[in-house]
Amino acid sequence: MKELILKKKPSAVVLLLRDSTQQWYPSKLAKSAGATYVYVTQLLSKMSKEGFVAFDKKGKQKFVTLTERGVLAAAALDDFVKKSEAPKPVPVPAQPIQEKKEPQSADRSIA
Repeated sequence: MKELILKKKPSAVVLLLRDSTQQWYPSKLAKSAGATYVYVTQLLSKMSKEGFVAFDKKGKQKFVTLTERGVLAAAALDDFVKKSEAPKPVPVPAQPIQEKKEPQSADRSIA
């Protein structure tokens, strides 16, 4: 289901950015998401314009973090992914409806 609705590489980048224990920079994101560097930098540029990511330049490195808006979007995406990967419910076969029979009275009177 997830593959029908979401694009694999942008979703991977957003979900990777949720891991704030790591310092993410474009080439590391590209390698981890299975995308090219050019693709990821273009994606991050668009995400920055929309207010989902912010860049922090330290020396030659340009680190990427999710903004508050990005954190909310990433959480919703993660929730969707988890729900779409949940096991499908097993259908319960319908039981045939049995007709109720009127109990036969032992005492039959003849009129």
